[in-house]
Amino acid sequence: MASALYKKANMATWQAAKLLLVMWLSAFSPFVVHAQTATPHPERLIFHFADSINALLGNTAHGHNIDECTTTLYLKHNMFTKRRGPIVRYIPNMPRLERGMHHYQTEVQLRIQFHPHGKTDCKIVACNSNAPYLQPERFGSWGRFSFQIYQPKLFIDRLLNPFSRRNSIYYKYTVRQTMPAHDAKSTTMRVDIRPHFNNDQLAKGYADINMLTGAVVHFELSFHHQLQNITVNAQIGQEGYQQLVPTTMRTTSDFKLFGNRVYEICDIYPTYNFKCPTTTLHNKKRQYDLTQQCVLRIDTTHINLSAAYFDTIRPIALYDDAELIIAQIMLQQTKTDLSDPISQQKDSTMHTTDNHAIINEQARDILLSSHKFNITNNGNANLELPPIITPSMIQWSGNKGLSLRTRLRFNFNKQHNYSDNKIEISPSIGYSFKQKQIYWSTPLLWYCAPAINGKLHFEAGGGARNYNNKQAEELRHKLQGYEHYDSLQNVIDNYGFHDYRDTHLQTDFSLSPMPGIVLTSGFRYHRRTLVEWNDLAKSAGLAHYLSAIGPRIQIEWTPAQYYYRQGKRRIPLYSRYPTFIFCYERGYDLEHGDTHFERIEGDVRFRIALYAMRTLYVRAGGGFFTQRGKDCFLDYDFFRFNYMPQEWSDELSGEFQLLSSRWYNESRYYAHITTSYESPMLFLSRISLLSRIIQKERLYFNVLSVRSLGIYTELGYGISTHLFDAGLFTGISRHNTIKFGCKIAFHLFEN
Repeated sequence: MASALYKKANMATWQAAKLLLVMWLSAFSPFVVHAQTATPHPERLIFHFADSINALLGNTAHGHNIDECTTTLYLKHNMFTKRRGPIVRYIPNMPRLERGMHHYQTEVQLRIQFHPHGKTDCKIVACNSNAPYLQPERFGSWGRFSFQIYQPKLFIDRLLNPFSRRNSIYYKYTVRQTMPAHDAKSTTMRVDIRPHFNNDQLAKGYADINMLTGAVVHFELSFHHQLQNITVNAQIGQEGYQQLVPTTMRTTSDFKLFGNRVYEICDIYPTYNFKCPTTTLHNKKRQYDLTQQCVLRIDTTHINLSAAYFDTIRPIALYDDAELIIAQIMLQQTKTDLSDPISQQKDSTMHTTDNHAIINEQARDILLSSHKFNITNNGNANLELPPIITPSMIQWSGNKGLSLRTRLRFNFNKQHNYSDNKIEISPSIGYSFKQKQIYWSTPLLWYCAPAINGKLHFEAGGGARNYNNKQAEELRHKLQGYEHYDSLQNVIDNYGFHDYRDTHLQTDFSLSPMPGIVLTSGFRYHRRTLVEWNDLAKSAGLAHYLSAIGPRIQIEWTPAQYYYRQGKRRIPLYSRYPTFIFCYERGYDLEHGDTHFERIEGDVRFRIALYAMRTLYVRAGGGFFTQRGKDCFLDYDFFRFNYMPQEWSDELSGEFQLLSSRWYNESRYYAHITTSYESPMLFLSRISLLSRIIQKERLYFNVLSVRSLGIYTELGYGISTHLFDAGLFTGISRHNTIKFGCKIAFHLFEN
């Protein structure tokens, strides 16, 4: 008995000694972590190595911080295309493709600066290509990539890294085989990685793991992103910080849609600099100034377009047999004559002609493509024109009907790529079929006084309709005695409204005396015209024209606002806190009518980024009128009914989708809170057949309080795809009266 206890004690002592040995080695050697040579759970070996390395490198006592390293990338990019239709014009980051089949080759050099919290900046140093319409800016998207292979997200910000412990619940790991390592000093095992369900956030593939240390030495992962099947094959470094990042990498991307095909191969050769000094500032007055970390953002040097430049930096041959073989396979799959596939690739002018096209290529380009024109030789002034025909400007809902909108942009910079003195004009026009009304606006922004972030805003617009306070008072008397939503809505539907069409002018000057605080003051002028002016309206005491003018003051505060300086101007980056807005406006009578008013509003907006691409958006606010004339308009800034989409892709958040437009101008006060929770893996996106279609799912919960309606609640569920956003909503008012509706916002392959 004593002997058995003695053996158990010795065994426990030996196990404790081994554990202390591992901990001692992990503490004094940042790049060697011992583990068992065989394990039924290979992911534990990976995670143990990753945790030890990340813990050690998180200590800046070494004088470096890998989160702030710089990387220079050389990219050799081959693209094989087949275009059979114009739909590829709408795909994000897709260059304009020539009709027929072509082979393009491009060389690019990038410089990327990595910052803490996953922030990156990217500068395109040089680019040379034989593709006539390929813009160098397309390769700037590589600046979004994270090359640290043990972080929660790998490469793109939508891919959950299987080498991170935090994501282990989404993957299963199986040892396929073991084999000697390249240096013959250790053994590696090949681990198959498979997701538990199909989703664009998850990858599948394999990884070679050093069985002694648990380090990933090589991997190949495949995933789906923006209708592309992407495969990444990477070799990981063997010493020092190189064990955390790929030393060479090849990505292949295959896109197919309606007879169009784009096959891309990109060989990437990074050069890392891990000796970047930490940029933590000890001056409390400038603790949020990240200018030193954003040097690439304010680098205005031009891109080197010389082919001779790449002859001095090219690490590999420009052409090799692998690309030719891949091109041959692609051409075979497109059922094209392959009598001489290699010569076909080298002939970049090869194309097929569609003799049955209804309109020619030039007409298609005008109708379906956006255009940017430089007005000056130095590029300081440019004009951006949208496509004449584009689905991205279409919205429909049962409440608002069908609406269309488009806009163009004019930019002028006194200094190229600087915002110290800059002018922006972006007129827009839209049409609501339900109202049969044209909406228009011509905002002009002049960035001036850069030391205080000065900005002058002038805007003229029109088209919105609403009714005045006199009609609102009559409506409130008719609503008295009713409580059910259906009865209240029936009174509104049968009330004979006399709407006024609003034409407005506004001018504001804003400044930011310190980071996170924006002060705005200006004037508003409204001239409202009765839409159906007749003798009946005149006899009812309605004025044909009503005008008002008055000052407006707004204070906006975002605590702990991080920023960087571009020239003298501060450019806001992010904050971990909400934004608070306070607004005061006063209106005075002009011409005939009693249109004076005084209004106060407040708004709080908070976007909370959660783990794994989940986002919680919260907005709360309220407003009330302290003075109002009988002919004034109960029109609020932060609570209004918009027939026109405010952005190109309305995410359906922050608005009441089923509330009738008549409720927005009835009450002398309002209070509301709107929330939306967004996730790429919620319900339907976990189903195999739908995971490639549904990119995001959203849950909505909105509550409103106004005078006659009382408490009104909306619940909703929405999805986001490559083509559109859609949502189903339920409105609940007093006595559990329920209303249903939906909304669709098209944004075909928008960025």
